[in-house]
Amino acid sequence: MLPDVDIGSFPRRATAATYHRPLVAGDAYTVGLDVERVGTSSITYTWVVIGPAGVCVRGEHTVVHVGADGRPAPVPPALRERLATTVEEE
Repeated sequence: MLPDVDIGSFPRRATAATYHRPLVAGDAYTVGLDVERVGTSSITYTWVVIGPAGVCVRGEHTVVHVGADGRPAPVPPALRERLATTVEEE
């Protein structure tokens, strides 16, 4: 169960992707998502899209938690604890 967190308070800061193989309309695919790093106010995820012929896309994106004033704020403790079970914090 995930903590009660407003995902709207985590705008994307950076996104990168490398395309390896094409996908076409109707192709079945799966997406794997991992937590790469939890910083003071940011979370970096890595992901992979796998299609019929193998890996199609690898990428990552970083989100930053912002407070009511729109400025970076610490990741909420309940979310940090939950994510700590998937990645060793730096």
